[in-house]
Amino acid sequence: MTRATTSVVTRARARRHFVRDRSRHHVVAASAFASKKRAVELLFARELTSGATMLVEHAPPRTSAFRSRVAFGIIRDDLDGTPRLARISERGDAEEDELALDGVPGVRDGASAFAEILRLDGGPWASVRESIRAVNVLSIRDGTEIVLASTHARETLDEDEWRTFAETVRARDERVVGVVCKRKKMPNALVGDRDYVVEKMGLPNERTVRLIHREGSFSNPNGDVAEQTAIHLCDYFDALTRSSEDEEYTFVELYAGCGNHTVCVAPYFAKRGAYAVEVDANLVEAARENFALNGLSENFARVVCMPAEEWVRSEDARAISGEAGRVALLVDPPRAGLDARTLDFVTASAFDVVVYVACDHSSLRRDVDDPEHGFEARGYEMRTLAVFDHAPTSARWIEVVATFHRKSSANASDI
Repeated sequence: MTRATTSVVTRARARRHFVRDRSRHHVVAASAFASKKRAVELLFARELTSGATMLVEHAPPRTSAFRSRVAFGIIRDDLDGTPRLARISERGDAEEDELALDGVPGVRDGASAFAEILRLDGGPWASVRESIRAVNVLSIRDGTEIVLASTHARETLDEDEWRTFAETVRARDERVVGVVCKRKKMPNALVGDRDYVVEKMGLPNERTVRLIHREGSFSNPNGDVAEQTAIHLCDYFDALTRSSEDEEYTFVELYAGCGNHTVCVAPYFAKRGAYAVEVDANLVEAARENFALNGLSENFARVVCMPAEEWVRSEDARAISGEAGRVALLVDPPRAGLDARTLDFVTASAFDVVVYVACDHSSLRRDVDDPEHGFEARGYEMRTLAVFDHAPTSARWIEVVATFHRKSSANASDI
């Protein structure tokens, strides 16, 4: 999922661009899932009507109060310039809504606490009000941990004033574990214990994993649907490894992010281990932290910091891809899908199975149909197509997870 662009606008402009309608969230969500699922069915009608592909649908557990990470811009009163938090719409406009109706309770409470202290009369933080440009709120599903981050113009911010302000916000709500100050070309400042929250996810067989989500690094904002996706992947890889007991699989993930998928499925590859590739150094560090937090040793689960399109040319990639029938590959690319070099590597290598997590199903369709390097041209067959509604109030975005097997593969033929 992509992040909205933050901006500073006047209240008058915000009202011109966005009319507040609290019922809109529920009305859109009520019909959006069925409509988006139908769009996926139409786009992949060839596979679904062939009998080879099974559609698995996962409706969103909640259509409101589901986001654990929300970005706010700032609008200012036309008369006295008082700053107020404003949501940023997909088209970049501001909505004057400090409560964030789609935010989990921790997000709403954190935003309210921040806004209340920001507007507090007599507070000794005039430079904070003048310099503030954006606010990010990060929480977890049960609302017990909150991290707040504010972006400021460095020329007009007094850091001592900001620290006083941050301590006042923390005193307002004890669940705020950290307040972060961001300024261009300057290191972040932190008041509090940490700049991250720890989310728990329940998995099959009564397993529980804990995942660090750090402020400023990407994480899935819908914890409920992230858990649905993790359970789906665990069920798939559990069936794969059980049906191929004579094979010892290695697990590889490209575009691994904070390692959330690898953490969840690595135990199914206990004999040979897991390998994760991610380009963002902050996410690589988060992945290492999440591996350690969940008892995955460095010898068992490795993560490398490298673009996927470069890693596919590395010695490690060549060695792993040569292990025919013993590598399970998961790719979770951005909305644009796989770049040409990575697509070529994935479909030309000797991977028995490939799991493709697609933020945009149209990109997946393109990567299936590429006449030279696509999954279909290279002899892969789509076995399952699952839909997950991470953005229930969006009329467009829905995530799909497709599993591909080589048509000639005898392994896991019933999965």
